[in-house]
Amino acid sequence: MINVRNQQRLIIFLLLLCPCRTSAADLPLAIIATNSFYSQNNYFDRVSNRFERDRRINLLTIAPTLTLSPARDTLIYIRGDLEWEYELDADPKTENTADSLETFMTSAYLNVDLQAVQMIAGLQPFLIARGLITADDAVAVTFIGDHDRWSLIGQFGRIMQDSPMAALTLDYEPGPFERLALFSAWFRDNEDALATTLPDSLQILAPTSEGELWWVGAMTDLFLGQALLSLTAAYQFGEVNFHHLLGQTRRDVRAYMVDISLSVNVGRRMSGELFLFAASGDDDDSDGVLRAFCSPMAFNPRAQIFFDPEWLDRDTESVMTYGGGGIRGAV
Repeated sequence: MINVRNQQRLIIFLLLLCPCRTSAADLPLAIIATNSFYSQNNYFDRVSNRFERDRRINLLTIAPTLTLSPARDTLIYIRGDLEWEYELDADPKTENTADSLETFMTSAYLNVDLQAVQMIAGLQPFLIARGLITADDAVAVTFIGDHDRWSLIGQFGRIMQDSPMAALTLDYEPGPFERLALFSAWFRDNEDALATTLPDSLQILAPTSEGELWWVGAMTDLFLGQALLSLTAAYQFGEVNFHHLLGQTRRDVRAYMVDISLSVNVGRRMSGELFLFAASGDDDDSDGVLRAFCSPMAFNPRAQIFFDPEWLDRDTESVMTYGGGGIRGAV
């Protein structure tokens, strides 16, 4: 089955593969190929209503990349991905196919370095708080200003389909591989993103949502002797309005998240890490405050069983996720 997310993306992707009359120096084209095999057990099965579904998936990715430098201090970068996914344990009774083929653009941006200020415009990685708040490939504009060991980074783009998001980060580098940073971010739900995260029992009310979310926080990477201490912490606030068949429900948002780790090299071929991740949840629907830490298009590598939407049989492209796994916290 071929699933093309966007016809324009397919056209650009095919253009990358077309031969061009130019030298290798003028048109540096590279192709990256990776193959991954995933074996995951005890996913939720809607048919049996039990956590008994096992999944084995093979994912092959071929990614042509094109880098151009039409002028000094100017860079054009384009990358397209071709992904073939084959699921060995697909159930033909509940799934239409065991394999899928997707083509899409990952990056297509212009990078202009004006010495004191660097500008990146186009389809690019959009990361906020190491991806714990947002990790997406989005059409955005990024400005980076540097002075000595200080950096000021401003980002604005549209994530998901049509929801605007902006972020501002102040960075200080006390030494190599070390950083201290303060950040803030803003997001507006333009596509019922929060409504899709409500429990299944409430979906029969046909909910829609609108609202604004804000984050303020800090990040650090500091060496403590031979160990590296990494910290990401954020406080979230804002408001969201749910519209449904019974009327309207308004919720103020007050939530927090913290991720802390201590890692060290053990010899020349091994490293170890101790980490703690915590995020607030909400078990009270009557106080008018949503205390569950929620993020748009976030990626959390910690304890994957709690943070993978697919484990709870959710759409893996779900636009909003809760840091604690669900609205009431981790399961």
